[in-house]
Amino acid sequence: MKKSMQSVNDFDVAISSLDKLIAKGWATYEVAKRGFEKARDENTLNENVNKLTKQYTAGHHEWYMNVYKAIGELTDRNYYWVLFVNAPPNDGSWIEGLGPHISNYLINFENRVKALTDILIMLEERRGTIIRQEIARHEYDASNRYWLIYDEIAGKLFLNGNLLLASTRLDSPADKLLQQVFASPNNLIELQGVTATQVSSALRDMNIKGQLKKLFFPRTSGKKVLFRPTITNAEFIAEEHKDISLAELMRNNEK
Repeated sequence: MKKSMQSVNDFDVAISSLDKLIAKGWATYEVAKRGFEKARDENTLNENVNKLTKQYTAGHHEWYMNVYKAIGELTDRNYYWVLFVNAPPNDGSWIEGLGPHISNYLINFENRVKALTDILIMLEERRGTIIRQEIARHEYDASNRYWLIYDEIAGKLFLNGNLLLASTRLDSPADKLLQQVFASPNNLIELQGVTATQVSSALRDMNIKGQLKKLFFPRTSGKKVLFRPTITNAEFIAEEHKDISLAELMRNNEK
């Protein structure tokens, strides 16, 4: 069973294959058309029609087989094969001086090449959709789900920019803790000027406990702490965290 085409690379391979077949199809069509027209102009068409038809049919047959193989590699091959096979037939048009039989033969082949071009356009559109989805997914994964901001001047700690978690006094254990961790984010550091007990108390007093502590202080031991000011969506999902109830935090802060 053909694996599902999901990546941009899968579509690039398919598009490249069809693009080459389309170019080959137009070249094959032009060779046949010019050959018949030359015979017409030289007044040898009637005597050579069977020979020319047999000669060009071999090339067309080879092209059809290659198209069949290429469509067979597509995820929705049955859908695309129906589109190709059901290309609009000749509507009765004639190529000047070639008669109905040869005109139908050439125009129907031309319509098959056009149908393959339509399939190529569909694949390019689907490729574009996947690219947009991948960009959106990357942007989502890289965007912050939760983050802390500390306003040292006002002595205020905010979650996600506008939810006030805590207010601190200048040079208090909480203030010393926050100044040091924000100065050295994403590093395991040993805090200065505070005791281990003060560290634990400061985190609780600032409502950094439970899920918040797991998110922003994933490792603590006495005066040693590892602090990260942001957690992306990708990190949040990979580490299997639970969402924070911002409404509950707001209610608790109002008490």
